[in-house]
Amino acid sequence: MINMKKIMMVVTMLYMCIAADARIPDFPDYIDDQGLLYKEFRDDRTNEDIPGHQGEVQLWGFEDRDDKVVEKFEKLKVLRVPAVVKARRIDGQETETLRVTAIDGHAFRGMPNLEEIFLPEGITYINPFALGDIPAKIIHIPASMKKLYMSSFKSYNSKWEKVLIAKNHPTHCDVNGVVYTKDKKTLCVCPKQHREKVIIPATVREIADEAFEEAANIKTIILPNGVVKVGKSAFYDSNIESITLPATLKEMGKNSLNCCKQLKTIRCKAATPPAVAEDHLWGLQLDTLTVYIPKGSTELYRQADWWKNIKNYVEE
Repeated sequence: MINMKKIMMVVTMLYMCIAADARIPDFPDYIDDQGLLYKEFRDDRTNEDIPGHQGEVQLWGFEDRDDKVVEKFEKLKVLRVPAVVKARRIDGQETETLRVTAIDGHAFRGMPNLEEIFLPEGITYINPFALGDIPAKIIHIPASMKKLYMSSFKSYNSKWEKVLIAKNHPTHCDVNGVVYTKDKKTLCVCPKQHREKVIIPATVREIADEAFEEAANIKTIILPNGVVKVGKSAFYDSNIESITLPATLKEMGKNSLNCCKQLKTIRCKAATPPAVAEDHLWGLQLDTLTVYIPKGSTELYRQADWWKNIKNYVEE
């Protein structure tokens, strides 16, 4: 019998290979006096200009064929991306004045000592891949960059400690480098390598999905009264040792506390166990984990999904 599923898979893979071969090579178009390279906004399959981006370019990286330029950027600690640049075409001597409005996916590669990045007002997009596997710890986000990819600050081999948002940003803000919605009702993301104590504002009502996922240096979390929801994987695989859940908490997403190998104490102030979107508990050290709950609520916790798997309860 012909396996149609396998045939379709082979056809799809062949199509992807042919499409990949048909792509236009990714080359920059301009270079400035610093050695920074820029690319026009073009469709990467047809090589045609993208309408609406006349006079705009993306930061592409730096000229790595020039030893002096390479040495300069290898030593660089702070990068201030220009908002406007005078650059000449790589294929000629013509100089143009251009607005830098985006960051390409490998813009920060080859900068092993980079610690801080300033993005200027006017930047509207940064390729999420540009923020992974680089050494920078602090990034400044302008108000013009309205779309934020929160997962970028916890991406592969991420060193991000603080995401600093412009005061006039329309939708988000930060508190000491931790990102919140503008109204501070949702904690969106704590950078993976954040090192300072996190004090969550009393205005917060929700901890977003994956907000503290893989947080390496946060040991204690106290969710303020008023928080009603903890998103899925919110603290997954983090190094927290203690967490306090408020009496107002109603809902916890899947994997919200799972795989926290260092977790020793949960202090849940809710008399009724918060609903957890799964019925299994894994990746925790159950023999050394103690859960403190309100007096008279042990039976409710021992019957509730997820909570019933915990061994050690103490009423207080």
